[in-house]
Amino acid sequence: QYSFPDNWKAEIDIAHLSYSETGQTAAGKFNSYSNYTWSVNVEKDIGAVSLVGNYGRETPGTCSLTDSVACSTTGLQAAMLNLGVGYSFSKSTEVFGVLSKYMTGQSAYAQNVYSDAGTPVAGQDSTIVALGILHRF
Repeated sequence: QYSFPDNWKAEIDIAHLSYSETGQTAAGKFNSYSNYTWSVNVEKDIGAVSLVGNYGRETPGTCSLTDSVACSTTGLQAAMLNLGVGYSFSKSTEVFGVLSKYMTGQSAYAQNVYSDAGTPVAGQDSTIVALGILHRF
């Protein structure tokens, strides 16, 4: 994280994720999956108000199945945009609001919050609005 003058903060996060499984002997079973993710985060404090923004993406990646069976990651990409605002009443108490938009590729199944609305559909995007109170003890 880098701090700029006038109460600005920014950071860039980059990650390479890799998953693998061993011991599978039947053809067409999961062998490995890897992809890259990145995000850019900014924060600006204006007196008691904090403004926050975040944008991140993940690539579809690559995969392999046992016994050289074809594996496709087409449509597994995703992106997320988060915007937030907070107001501090004191050093320990803050109210906040967040708008979050999660956009998935046509083959991706994902959701960014627990929901009892059912299982997400492949390629389904989601939008979430959250309001809350934060108190630090």
